[in-house]
Amino acid sequence: MKKFNPTAIRILRQAHGLTLEAFAERIGAESKRQIVHQWESGYQVPTVKSLLSISNTFNVPFDIFFIEDNYSGRNDDQIRFSG
Repeated sequence: MKKFNPTAIRILRQAHGLTLEAFAERIGAESKRQIVHQWESGYQVPTVKSLLSISNTFNVPFDIFFIEDNYSGRNDDQIRFSG
């Protein structure tokens, strides 16, 4: 299973030399500086609409915003400790 990677938004924003506010303005009026900060910090996950807007605005693939969650799908019965 994949999970949201908040670092991707920060890296993309910084690569374009944009402030939080300038990034928010580029992707649409409904996005504010505070929400971009929350995305980058991992406090909030952007909507699919927001991620599509970022992807289209900066011409990057949608899947850069996700990483493989190597822990998901496991349960306590699958984790074994030696000793």
